[in-house]
Amino acid sequence: MRILNLTEEEKQIYFDARLDIMKKKSLIDKMSKHYKIIGDGRIKYVVTHVYETKSREQDYESPNFNGTGMALAGVLRNGETIQDFIIHKESMKPVIEHRYRYYSRRYKTMWAKNKRSQQRKTTKNNQS
Repeated sequence: MRILNLTEEEKQIYFDARLDIMKKKSLIDKMSKHYKIIGDGRIKYVVTHVYETKSREQDYESPNFNGTGMALAGVLRNGETIQDFIIHKESMKPVIEHRYRYYSRRYKTMWAKNKRSQQRKTTKNNQS
């Protein structure tokens, strides 16, 4: 199991998602076919193909981790399987969405307060 630095609310989201994903064995097996494990006995890298799309910019290099022509997706911990990796990756998606919503609201509010404050300063300067 990976060490998680999550709030209590995020831990609940993570473990709920983990239970849901673990029930979907066929989905995990299907997803595991999209990944490949490379590396020596000590470090096991998880790589995946990145498919070019018409909407993707061509201003950057194509992925080529260690000369494989694939993108690095992660690193397996000791004793971890590709299925464990996929379960963790998929369980983190709802946590990331939760953080996005939380911080978007928080910083949007801060931005709005700063904008109002700047408008007040501008108004006072114009009136003087």
